Amino acid sequence: MENQIPTNPETAAPDKRKAGEVIRDYIVLFLGAGTIIFLDTWTKTLVNKYIPVGGAWLPEKMSQFLRYFRVTHLHNKGTAFSMFADTDQINIIIGILAALVSLVIIIIFPRIDQKDRALRIAILLQLGGTIGNLISRVQYGYVLDFISVGSFAVFNIADSSLVTGAALMILAVLVEEIKEVQHRREAAQNSIDQEENGQPDIPPAD
Repeated sequence: MENQIPTNPETAAPDKRKAGEVIRDYIVLFLGAGTIIFLDTWTKTLVNKYIPVGGAWLPEKMSQFLRYFRVTHLHNKGTAFSMFADTDQINIIIGILAALVSLVIIIIFPRIDQKDRALRIAILLQLGGTIGNLISRVQYGYVLDFISVGSFAVFNIADSSLVTGAALMILAVLVEEIKEVQHRREAAQNSIDQEENGQPDIPPAD
């Protein structure tokens, strides 16, 4: 009979903890992104139902602010902020890219260190915004934009999530780069200090 190798609970525990951490990571990712997707889809549904295309709305008490901010109803067949709206087959291209981006995010999210909160939030925002606009394209054949501020391009919650996520991602990378540079400087300075402290004292010449 072959000898059975006993299972050491101390060595088995890390695998279980790792699996549990991955599950928790996915719960955070899907809850966060799901909230963004829900809010984006819900607001677009309300706008599509109650505001005519090209119309604008604000509560009567805020009507004096229509020139600065308004809820409107526009159809965007391009990308975020109506870019590339005249490109043929743009829905197919963006749909494929959105699906690939979403898949990559789902794969890499658990691999991001939990200490990198800014990067994890940025990735979460990217997933929510990407799927939010993808649902709109599948449902309507275009992205429904409704938030209008001044003369700026009209956008929606998914667009806001995408832009905020991208900005946060850039900021997180810059912060990490700054920390890395500081760490290298400190390591170099420590090395210099150790070399100086390690040199024997040279007696003064007679």
